[in-house]
Amino acid sequence: MESPVTRLETVLISLPMLAGVLRRMHRLFLRVFRRAARFI
Repeated sequence: MESPVTRLETVLISLPMLAGVLRRMHRLFLRVFRRAARFI
């Protein structure tokens, strides 16, 4: 069984990574959306 402290640490460590991935995906999505908007 995990202690809540280690779980909290894991969440705190993974949050910036998750934010970076989301930002990258958002940028990629915007690029694809702009390209698609041109064709429509």
